[in-house]
Amino acid sequence: MKRQLLTGAVMLALGGPALGHHSDAALDIETVLTIEGTVTEWSLRNPHSYFAVETTNEAGETMSWEVQMGSI
Repeated sequence: MKRQLLTGAVMLALGGPALGHHSDAALDIETVLTIEGTVTEWSLRNPHSYFAVETTNEAGETMSWEVQMGSI
């Protein structure tokens, strides 16, 4: 019984810092990108807030960007 209790306590203690949600590897946090346009949608929520921006590229075509932010 003590062994099961110890195992459970260790699992709970290590579970939080394990970052089991998902990796930020697909995000480029080093590059600064400036987007000028119109905010068409936004959502402030956990775990990820985001907003959508509609803009025009150099060819004159309309583009939509979805920008993910940190949690609130």
